[in-house]
Amino acid sequence: MRAKLRVLEFAATHSLEEAIVVAIDEAEALTGSGIGFFHFVDDGEQSLTLQAWSTQTAGGMCKTPNAGAHLPTSDAGVWGDALTVREPVIHNDYAGLPHRKGLPEWHTPVVRELVAPVLRSGRVVALMGVGNKPTDYAAVDVDAVVCLANLASDVFQTRRDADRIRESEDRLRGTFEQAAVGMAEVSLDRRWLRVNQRLCDILGYSRAELKERTVEDLCHPEDRGADSRLLSRLLADEVQTYSIEQRYVRPDQSIVWANRTTSLVRSPEGKPRYFVFVVEDISARKQAEDEARRLNAELDRRNCELAQVIHVASHDLRSPLMNVQGFSHELQMSVDDLSSALTYEGYRLTGKDRISQIVLNDIPESLRHVQSSVAAMDRLIRGLLTISRLGRAAMQLEPLDVAGIAVEVAEGFESQARKLGAAIHVQDLPPCVGDASMIRQVFVHLMDNALKYLDPARPGVIVVSGEVVDGEAVYTVEDNGIGIAAEHQDRVFELYHRLNPRADEGEGLGLSITRTIIGRHQGRAWITSRVGRGTRLSVSVPIS
Repeated sequence: MRAKLRVLEFAATHSLEEAIVVAIDEAEALTGSGIGFFHFVDDGEQSLTLQAWSTQTAGGMCKTPNAGAHLPTSDAGVWGDALTVREPVIHNDYAGLPHRKGLPEWHTPVVRELVAPVLRSGRVVALMGVGNKPTDYAAVDVDAVVCLANLASDVFQTRRDADRIRESEDRLRGTFEQAAVGMAEVSLDRRWLRVNQRLCDILGYSRAELKERTVEDLCHPEDRGADSRLLSRLLADEVQTYSIEQRYVRPDQSIVWANRTTSLVRSPEGKPRYFVFVVEDISARKQAEDEARRLNAELDRRNCELAQVIHVASHDLRSPLMNVQGFSHELQMSVDDLSSALTYEGYRLTGKDRISQIVLNDIPESLRHVQSSVAAMDRLIRGLLTISRLGRAAMQLEPLDVAGIAVEVAEGFESQARKLGAAIHVQDLPPCVGDASMIRQVFVHLMDNALKYLDPARPGVIVVSGEVVDGEAVYTVEDNGIGIAAEHQDRVFELYHRLNPRADEGEGLGLSITRTIIGRHQGRAWITSRVGRGTRLSVSVPIS
């Protein structure tokens, strides 16, 4: 008993290795032995760790190998019998043992030995041995060695567990303090037990100030109810963890938005001990979301106003235009009647020649200008209405055979292309998901644009191609026309922009409509062109 106390007292103030040596020394002293050792056995009992030798053994009787070296159990001498039989063994006639393997050159001669295993849950975890007692070993020696071997093993296991716990706590403490998010341990009555500096920075309180307050003291009044219900579910073991976005009130009464993830630590018996909070400051994100909502609301309002303006303006403009158009036709009919009367053979009137000039030439020319302007304004208004409707029209998304759509559109331009001496070639095109009527409009405008800007000096060639790039179907209409100068390329998709207004009969809406349609499909539209070489107009549409 006194030997055990000496070992325990020594272990309390010394290293683990030193404590094990003292345990071996005590075993040597109690048994009157001259050598002693203590070896650990691995989990599979396949190797031994040469952990420690007695002071007397290490002091000169044996030139011991380095502590911690590994030895396969198959290489152990007769002292390894204790591992095989799993109980203490005594060899009082060491030299006469038929199965001994001999000793290393550095080892002192062995006359007799006693080796005891340490068993835990049926497995040998360590061996303690003593040797060279002047007389035979007896049962009393076995009891002493077994007692000290178990004590040494227990001291080792206890100290190792304590070291592991301490290392784990140190790591957790370092993680806790250095975390980029706020962390806290909170009591079941919602008081701050332990907090890191990041949480103090988020909430604006010092550690001491937080410990004087509860979670409810800092939580925004409107957010307390939901949090309490979730904590109750956590305590009832209905959920293992939960996250909630809530507001906290800082000392200066400013508000900080935080995303807080909460879990519950329980005792081994399952009894709730404390909560763990992980708090992330999301104030910047919330401000960005609020600003985005504000901007979206403003954009929706302005789009609504713009749509109303377009609708009203178009309606109000078209009514007088229709009147002008109608009365100009009536006036044309009257001019035609007057012209017939003036040319009647029996009609006589002074100044007939001048009247004829006015009626037959001046008035018809003015009417042609009026009617041409009316037609142009009508096309502009209808274009505005088209753009407005495209922005509001419901889309019917479905898988599309884009190649079939492009071929149909090309066939519709066949007559026009033939007159221009041009050819349209449609290659294999990948499918996409979109609104069929809108995608058809895109190809109509792209091919129409290509035909408008062909070079009359050479046969026109228009190629419609497609490929899949990064999950999008990219469609390209390429021509060998006159090309577009760099200063115009950024403006081709603008409303009413025309490359050559005098030569172009259109109103510059085709590519604007194309961009609007592709934008509604979450795609893009772009152009590459070289003057005198041709133009590539490309659009992308998601495949799914």
